[in-house]
Amino acid sequence: MAVADETRDGASLAVGTFDRSALRDRARGLGDVLRRNAAETERLRRVHPENVEAMQAAGLFKALQPARYGGFEVPVSVTLGVTAELAKACPSSAWAAAIYNGLVWVTSLMPEAAHDELFAGPEPVIAGQLGPAGKATQVDGGYRFSGTFGFASGYAGANWLLAGSPVLDGDGAFLDHRIALVPKSAARMIDDWHTTSMAGTGSVSFVLENEFVPAHRTLSGVAATEGRYASTHLAGSNLYRNAFVPNAAWFLIGPMLGMAEGAVEHFVAYVKGKPIRYTGHTDQGAAAVTHLQAGEAAMNLEAAKALAERATREVWEAAEAGTTMAFADRARIRAAAGQAAALCRAAVTLVHASSGGSVIKQSNPIQRFARDIQGAANHAVIMPSTVYEMYGRTLLGLDPNTALV
Repeated sequence: MAVADETRDGASLAVGTFDRSALRDRARGLGDVLRRNAAETERLRRVHPENVEAMQAAGLFKALQPARYGGFEVPVSVTLGVTAELAKACPSSAWAAAIYNGLVWVTSLMPEAAHDELFAGPEPVIAGQLGPAGKATQVDGGYRFSGTFGFASGYAGANWLLAGSPVLDGDGAFLDHRIALVPKSAARMIDDWHTTSMAGTGSVSFVLENEFVPAHRTLSGVAATEGRYASTHLAGSNLYRNAFVPNAAWFLIGPMLGMAEGAVEHFVAYVKGKPIRYTGHTDQGAAAVTHLQAGEAAMNLEAAKALAERATREVWEAAEAGTTMAFADRARIRAAAGQAAALCRAAVTLVHASSGGSVIKQSNPIQRFARDIQGAANHAVIMPSTVYEMYGRTLLGLDPNTALV
């Protein structure tokens, strides 16, 4: 099936596409390149340029870009499969691809005038963060943004940035949360990404200094959370009616699904014929304890995938019906993303702990999955303990203690 065919029948692809899609096949074809550069990506502390070029040439940054502007406009479930496939080869590259796609989707909720600028030049590759960070002040014709913004994953490969800030009045009172689209040339980068997890994502911070952004290149975070988007010219496209926070949360899960899948696959291959030291087991793959470990890890992955299929289907079907998702459903779907992150981390942690002392060698991909899954699952939007509290509070009729629902 060609990618173009997928966009024509998006509704039928909203479910069951995690493991099968033409775009995932493209991602699979890049596995050798990404694997070859995975260690160097960590050393560089940013995605290897060859990886960025290969993913971009394959069209993998256009998954959620409107078809009207040359994108593939596929359902979010397809994008999860793409970034999962990339993560099996290089988690950092996959994370950057997830951010690029997710932020293109965010900008697709802006007015038509913003898109006329964004898509008039070279293919947009967008890094940044949705905030809150820094501060914004409303002025004639737009807003002025100042402050330090991080983490901007994939910064080195981007040509545009998103920056989210609270808008305050002259007395410091909150007016809105505004997300600005700015050319990368407007920012100053801070080389502050020195980490033990997700080291190759290049998630540096950047600074904006009193940067004027016209109103049409901004998005109200408050309105978006409530399902009110400014992209009326795309209102006929189901993807751009999807609920804001549920999508923002699930974009991050694709790479973790891939890390878990990659870790389980490598574990199964790694233990075959390997002795368990200081025991009578000459083949770890034949030991009953290994069977239990592999089975439990694989089922954690399957449970996470099932959550992904259900959540993306619910978001898609609500948009298709033209309804705004209920607050309780949005809270549950964000919480489900946190649960999926916990399941993926559990799968990777289990096979890492079961692989023996030699797993710490840098040549063993399992150690990279184990390090990277820790940082990924701690992202504030999907951190399990945070979303469990949020959802538990909603179940008990309390304020969720966050605007991000």
